[in-house]
Amino acid sequence: MFFSALIFRDPHRGCSMSSSRQSPKRGSLFAILGSMAGAVAALALFVTNVGTLRDAWCGNVGTFCVEPVDWVQSEEVYLYSGEAPSHVNSDKCGTHTALVCVRPTASDRKLVVETAKFQTKERSAGVYLDGNSGSPPNADPVNTNNIGWFLEATRQSPDEICATVFARTSACETKVEIRGQLIARQQ
Repeated sequence: MFFSALIFRDPHRGCSMSSSRQSPKRGSLFAILGSMAGAVAALALFVTNVGTLRDAWCGNVGTFCVEPVDWVQSEEVYLYSGEAPSHVNSDKCGTHTALVCVRPTASDRKLVVETAKFQTKERSAGVYLDGNSGSPPNADPVNTNNIGWFLEATRQSPDEICATVFARTSACETKVEIRGQLIARQQ
């Protein structure tokens, strides 16, 4: 008798439980599980709309918004000079130049001129002119360097940035080369 009283009696109510009644623990468990399911659904909805929320916040309030860096790039260019026997008068030994330009991807976008640079992917040894270093550029730096690039002074605006890339050698048997592309940030 004593054991049956412990098993079938609810210590909080002082009476025995029947099969038709639901225990208070079971009801609170369903309430907790239902609340958790609702929280998970709300979190999933929030996560899927984070981009929309960020755009709305940055478009209207703007506080603590950092614009993602958006780069534009020119076509890749490859130039070389040399690699010909010195006794052969060859076009391979001359100065080779290419004009590379970048433009915004849409009419409502503008380039940030100060961010323009030539992204070198490959270059040979030799005197290299990096158009972003040193004092104001020489009017014609090609004659004093083997490979490199420089910005065109008359073609630097928020709508277009151009640079001249070059390769030259005075020793025809020695090959100098450069490969890369002009890049700039747009906003």
